[in-house]
Amino acid sequence: EYSFNVMNDVQELAETITKELKEEWTTLESLGIEKMDSPLIHEETIAKELLRSLFSQQNGDFVTSVDERNIVLIKSLHKEDMEEERRVAVEAILSTHNIPVGMEQFPSGKRKSWDIIKQWIDESDIYLLIVGGRYGSLDVSTGKSYTHMEYEYAIQTQKPMILCVIDDTYLDKKIALHGKTAKEKENPGKYYAFRDLVCESQCNFYSSLEVLSLNISNDI
Repeated sequence: EYSFNVMNDVQELAETITKELKEEWTTLESLGIEKMDSPLIHEETIAKELLRSLFSQQNGDFVTSVDERNIVLIKSLHKEDMEEERRVAVEAILSTHNIPVGMEQFPSGKRKSWDIIKQWIDESDIYLLIVGGRYGSLDVSTGKSYTHMEYEYAIQTQKPMILCVIDDTYLDKKIALHGKTAKEKENPGKYYAFRDLVCESQCNFYSSLEVLSLNISNDI
């Protein structure tokens, strides 16, 4: 808890928040995560306004909620036709002051990466799955896609999850835009079985990028 006198301590807190955010961006950039636009990073005055908005004159002068930042692990079923969804997911996560980590640096289809993938799932606070129109690369030993295996592992370890599934109308639009690469051709049965499995849990259907962003922000 912090107590403050209306101007001086708000100023000090705003400067502290701005400094910590800049340090966080330095860390993210060192990890190869591209810097996104955020007014809190660039404008200290907006940090001050954020602090003022947390309190009202009627509620006294105590800050009683300081949340930790979560690491949110992003996974979509297929990289080439899901770039926009990944971008929207990163922006939505950053807008809630959490840290996004993408899974694309782990090459799907290589069993030796599986232990690393499990470690990243273990060390993340939230597993975000975006189901588009593809099933993904198969693991030869199980016959399942690596994304399918990751999802099952996240359930097994009771990892908090955000599940977003493309609706049929929006998928048709993506197929019209990207061609047949947006739709599963090699393993349609496995794709629909996996999609149905995800839909058995609490999930959000998205009909646009705007809806996807809203779903992610609200669930976080």
